[in-house]
Amino acid sequence: MKILGKYPSSRLFCLDCLRGLDMLLLTVITPIVGGANASWKLPDGVMAHFRHVWGVTTLHDLIMPCFIFMCGAAIPFSLAKRLKDGKPTRDFWTHVLKRFLMLYILGSIVQCNLLSLDPMKIHVFYNTLQVIGVAYVTAAFVLLIPSRVVQMLVPVALAAAMGLIVHLCGHGDYTKEGNFTYVFDRMVWGAIFPAGQHSLKPNGYFTYLLPQLGCSAITLCGYECAMVLNGAKSQWRKAMTLFGLAAALFAAGWLVSFKVPVIKHIYTLPFCLYTTAWSVLALATLYVLTDIWKLRRGTALLILFGQNALAAYMVRSVVGGSGALNSFAKYFTKGLPQYFGDSVLPFANAVVSALALVALVGLWHVYKAYRKLPDAQGA
Repeated sequence: MKILGKYPSSRLFCLDCLRGLDMLLLTVITPIVGGANASWKLPDGVMAHFRHVWGVTTLHDLIMPCFIFMCGAAIPFSLAKRLKDGKPTRDFWTHVLKRFLMLYILGSIVQCNLLSLDPMKIHVFYNTLQVIGVAYVTAAFVLLIPSRVVQMLVPVALAAAMGLIVHLCGHGDYTKEGNFTYVFDRMVWGAIFPAGQHSLKPNGYFTYLLPQLGCSAITLCGYECAMVLNGAKSQWRKAMTLFGLAAALFAAGWLVSFKVPVIKHIYTLPFCLYTTAWSVLALATLYVLTDIWKLRRGTALLILFGQNALAAYMVRSVVGGSGALNSFAKYFTKGLPQYFGDSVLPFANAVVSALALVALVGLWHVYKAYRKLPDAQGA
């Protein structure tokens, strides 16, 4: 923990822990498992949890919803403090606009072909960061609602609205091309773009327009959980509140799943309920372990990635995989086959790439810490 400095006593350790765990799973663990599979062919039961399979919920399916949930959990600490007597200040709206533009542009660079500069190849809305940006704006308006009861009901209303629209308008069809979220995407993009534009392509049958309602609900649920943890109740009452909420979400997801399948690609209602329940359960568990019992030994890597989640995501997305990190890894592992055979290279490359990613995230963290020093600010 020394490289990270002294952890502020006012900061919730569990928030950084869960965010870091989620980002490590995406940017470090998943590539290493993929490398191990390429080298030695892991059991199908293991690899199934590192893929998105239609109609099957896997470990990999939990990453994006948890990321969205944790972004909502940060809102009380980033947006709420910019309200004055419950009313938005200029700084409030400036922060919301800057955050939205940053997330939308970065998402466009990562997954939407923005840098191709070709209007026919750019996907308008197809990335987690863009989803979070829209949800962030939604949460900003919800914060302005004076009634806390109404605020808490908004995510319920958004999730219910999405579930009803998708089920009723789609007549219960949840096939890849027949579900209403897919049809709605094609209808909207088809009305805006000419034939052949990238937004009109199936893209793995993932959809983003109507699922944005569910994602916004997940974000607001994260916000509500952070409000619970930031409240005046005793620590154990806060933990029990979150455990109770997780149980209620699991029960609701189970009931709805009798009528609606759990599908990650289109964020069906039971998928939103189940994944949010897992996020709440993980947050409550980490709150007990790290904030109540203070079991923090060995969590430095989690905190590093938790405090620099966006940087880790961008480095892995832009220069990871077959990019610069992979080239770097290949340079340092080219001598291994003479001792271990060619089969070891995918795993070795994945490990070295992961270590390089950790180093880059660490350097970014040090740079941020330096920028906060008085001398650096005055330079």
